[in-house]
Formats: sequence, C-alpha cells, structure tokens
Amino acid sequence: ERKIGDEFEKILLHNEQLNAQQAELRAEAFEEKKRQIERSTREEVKDFLRRTEEELKNRELEVEQFIEMSQNYVTPENLNQKLLDALENPLDLEFAIDTAGNVYTGNKTKKYLEEFLSIETKFSAESAPCVRTGKLEPKEIA
Repeated sequence: ERKIGDEFEKILLHNEQLNAQQAELRAEAFEEKKRQIERSTREEVKDFLRRTEEELKNRELEVEQFIEMSQNYVTPENLNQKLLDALENPLDLEFAIDTAGNVYTGNKTKKYLEEFLSIETKFSAESAPCVRTGKLEPKEIA
C-alpha cells in the first residue's frame, strides 16, 4: 500500500507539472494572439487615418476647384459686366468643314453699339420677386 501511495503521489506531481506547462503554453499563446491583435488594430487605425486624410485632401481640392469655378458664375452683382463681356466677345458657333479640311465660318456677328444698348440694373418692387425666384407669373394687383 505504501508503494501504491508513493506511485500515486509521483503521478500527481507529474500531472501538476504537465498542467503547469500547458498553462504556460496557453499564456504564451494568449500573449502572442494579443500582440497580433494589437498590431493588426494599429495597422487598421493607421490605414483608416491615412485614407481619411487622403479623402480630406481630395475634398479640400474639390472645394478649391468649386471656388475657382464659382468666380465665373453669373450673379446679380456681376450680371451687367457679364452681359457687356459677352457682347464684346461674340461667339459664332456656325461653321462647316468640307472634305478637304477647309473651314467655312458663319455670318460674322456684329459688335453692339452702346447707344442702342440698354441694360436695366434695377427691378421694380413688383417684378423683383419674380425675377429672383424665376417665376414669371404676374402678381395679382388688388
């Protein structure tokens, strides 16, 4: 019986050693997995920040392009100047090209004469809301 008890103690000790080794291996595997997750998370965050910064730069460039383009828009403030510019630089899109490559232009647009030009800058109180909204329906007069 004593021999069986000693052998049992020996087996229990060996089992505890195996359990300790397995626990250590599990802890190492857990730490490695944790480091791997931290690395991948860091990489994902860096990638997200890089993409976000790139998108922000693209948006800023797009806004700058829109601002640059908007300088040529016709607004109520620059309407008269745009009309005068268009009249100063007439554009004739009527032309023909024959098979030999000769270009035949349409009628030359005549330059305007300022004495015949009348550009109104003010709207009447009744027509101003119609002009600004684009609604051309006359208001009912009470």
